[in-house]
Amino acid sequence: MKHQAKKQTRNQHMPVVIVCILILVLAVMGLGMHFIKKYIPTKERMNLTEYYGQPGDGEMAVVLGTEIMEERALMSGDQIYLPLDMVNTYLNQRYYWDSENKKILYATPSSLTEEPASDKADGNVWLKDDTVYLKLDYVKKYTDIDSYIEQDPARIAIQYKFTNVETVTTKKDTVIRYRGGIKAPILSKLAKNTVLRLMNEGEDWDQVATDDGYIGYVQKKKVSAVDTTDYE
Repeated sequence: MKHQAKKQTRNQHMPVVIVCILILVLAVMGLGMHFIKKYIPTKERMNLTEYYGQPGDGEMAVVLGTEIMEERALMSGDQIYLPLDMVNTYLNQRYYWDSENKKILYATPSSLTEEPASDKADGNVWLKDDTVYLKLDYVKKYTDIDSYIEQDPARIAIQYKFTNVETVTTKKDTVIRYRGGIKAPILSKLAKNTVLRLMNEGEDWDQVATDDGYIGYVQKKKVSAVDTTDYE
């Protein structure tokens, strides 16, 4: 009888034990999910079409230095054309548009060169829908710039500042994120020893720009102290 009574008591206590175990398991799972949400970096990738904007047919997004421009470049075949206003504002002010004769004048210290405009992308100057565009190679002929051409979406990054540039360098493989924080989507992966142009120095995250057109944030602990760099 005593044995039966003990067995009944154990059987009565079993549901309570099971409930307690389930509560403990759920609590542990809840703490685990909280840990994951708070401390595990996201691997989500940023939608680059959303980031750069959707280019129209034959257009390319333009990143000048550390700024994504509203104006677009044009692409025809393997040739790229930049808006004259953009070139004059940021890169080189010596291109003059002669609207009466529809040609570009460029003054060097010793000569004045002329480039006639065409309504097709078959020369150095393209007049399209009353907007003047200059071929990238023509701009490079007289202007110190580096260009990086990428696809998906179509875009061109142009660097034009090369002296006394504040930079940081990655100390290990890392990523650049859309915003500061480990939960912000990733723009691009960065290899060790990548030099980044510093835009704003933060407490935990630095706002930086890559040469190939990504502007975002990198963890401060993963980059070097601020340096001043002169590019060749």
